Amino acid sequence: MTPILIAALTCSVLAIIAGTIAFKLRRRTGLPGSARVISSDVGQGEARLLRDPAHGLIGKPDYWLAPDGSGSIDGSPLIPVEVKPMRRAKALYESDEMELATYLMLVRATAPSRFAGYGWVRYADQSFRVDLTPERERRVLAYAALVREARTRRDIARNHRIPGRCRGCAVRPQCGDALV
Repeated sequence: MTPILIAALTCSVLAIIAGTIAFKLRRRTGLPGSARVISSDVGQGEARLLRDPAHGLIGKPDYWLAPDGSGSIDGSPLIPVEVKPMRRAKALYESDEMELATYLMLVRATAPSRFAGYGWVRYADQSFRVDLTPERERRVLAYAALVREARTRRDIARNHRIPGRCRGCAVRPQCGDALV
């Protein structure tokens, strides 16, 4: 065999392996097969920071999908997806529901004409659809007010023993109980 033929065969085999891995990963996430990732905060694509100045919200969902595969922010509904790959639960955690509802509000504020009205939380074995309802929006705003109040206080109590959580905590500068 010539070196060019060997290189071509090697590239073909690697492409097949990469395609198989990508297919299996997409199936494992439970996300729509035709959807295109527009933005990602987990290493695939460019992470886009979303802002809702009217409500004082800011954040980045793990994924921001265009369900039709177009990849265009201008032409497709946008669906936020939050992935919790280690979580195994039969019911959606309230904290995850509120996190995704916040992202839904952020997508609506960022691209109102492309707001799909729902998003997904993906656990290790299961996906949960979350629709933005007036009740969820009210709860998000109530929790946001509590977080803002807590940031002004100096007596925040730690509720865990995980140094990594303390390192990434937004209220660590005000916390007298931080591990790191």
